[in-house]
Amino acid sequence: MTCSSDRRTALSAFGLNGTTIALKARAGCLTVRDRLGFAMVALEWVAEEPAARAAVIDFLNEVEIDAAGAGLRLQQFLDGWMADLDPYRPEIALAALESEAEQAGWATRKDCGHD
Repeated sequence: MTCSSDRRTALSAFGLNGTTIALKARAGCLTVRDRLGFAMVALEWVAEEPAARAAVIDFLNEVEIDAAGAGLRLQQFLDGWMADLDPYRPEIALAALESEAEQAGWATRKDCGHD
C-alpha cells in the first residue's frame, strides 16, 4: 500500500486509535463513548479502506457479545494491516535503538543511572 505522507499519518493514527480500543475491549473497560469515538475515527480516517472499514464493522457488531474476543480480532487485524502500511514498525526502531545503546557503552555506565 503506497500513499502520501498525510494519508499515511491518518492511517497510522487510525491504527493507534484502533489498538487502544482493542486493548480497552480486551481489558473489559470499553465504554459506549469509546465505541462511538472509534466509529467516528473510522469514518474520518479510513472511509476509503475497505478492509479497515470491515474490521471496524465486525468489531462494533461483536464487541457487545464478546468484548475480549472482538478486541483480540481487531488487534490481530491491525497488527497485519499496520505491517503492510509501514515497514518501519516501532518494535524494529526500538530494537535498533537498544542495539545502538549497547554499542555506545553509555547504557551500562553506573554514572548514567544504571546499576
